[in-house]
Amino acid sequence: MTFTPPPKTVDEFWSLISSYAIGKYLMIYKKSEPGIITQGRLAARDRAIGVIVLQSDNYPDKAHVIRLDDLKLIDDTRTGSGALSSVAPMEGDWVLDPYGNWTRRQNNPIQ
Repeated sequence: MTFTPPPKTVDEFWSLISSYAIGKYLMIYKKSEPGIITQGRLAARDRAIGVIVLQSDNYPDKAHVIRLDDLKLIDDTRTGSGALSSVAPMEGDWVLDPYGNWTRRQNNPIQ
């Protein structure tokens, strides 16, 4: 589910969180920690005390309690932690020639 623009109020976030099944993988951006992503599977939600709990996939004993009023953005497009895709193959700029000397690769446009 995607909001345009993203939810701004606690009620809008609660409506979105309520639509997710327990166990749904979420990435949460918080107001209090710009640039930091909290991620895990939705383990619990409680409107009365205003929190959600995400259970880490990587650290089974780690749970993140997040206040509803601290939510900035929810990314529900992932199915687990990790990159969306693999990195393209890369070659080094320097190569070891047959004589044991390091030289720049011939097809390198930056020389």
